[in-house]
Amino acid sequence: PRWDVGCIGRGSKTGQCVCVRATLNMQPGGRERAMQLTLQTDYALRTLLYLAMADGSPVPVRRIAESYQISESHLVKVVQRLVGLGYVRSQAGRGGGVCLAMLPSEIGVGKVVREIEPTLAPLGCLEEDASSQDQCVIIRACALRGALRRAMDEFLGVLDGYTIADCVGTPVRSQLLLHIQPAV
Repeated sequence: PRWDVGCIGRGSKTGQCVCVRATLNMQPGGRERAMQLTLQTDYALRTLLYLAMADGSPVPVRRIAESYQISESHLVKVVQRLVGLGYVRSQAGRGGGVCLAMLPSEIGVGKVVREIEPTLAPLGCLEEDASSQDQCVIIRACALRGALRRAMDEFLGVLDGYTIADCVGTPVRSQLLLHIQPAV
């Protein structure tokens, strides 16, 4: 099996990726299975990418939201979470905003996904919470559980191979699309 991660939705005005989809290719010519990340994770990753292209300059959250054409109020909550996790630093006052608290090459995509996603389990029996495991009567004999656990591990393993620096792409082109002023 192989995980492919790609964009499945683009903004109508900018053509920017607005929804990420991970697809598990089971075998050549076989069916695909998908795991979608929540908007919170999508916004967190996009914020980190934006800040990586901003070259350390503080950026108002409003500017990030406008660039991606996403809800500023939702993005504020995501940014607060990123600050709490130590990925982003916030500066109050005139000329303030948010910036990365570490180098983009030090921010692992898989780690961010694990920390932001409420659950990556495609089924309740794979969740850490014991109450959801109690819902299935065959849990002790189920082989599907192991296969799904392996698929989740492979999905995260692919993401572990990337940092935010790896995902920035062509900085100049991305900066133009997001209206980021390149550092002089």
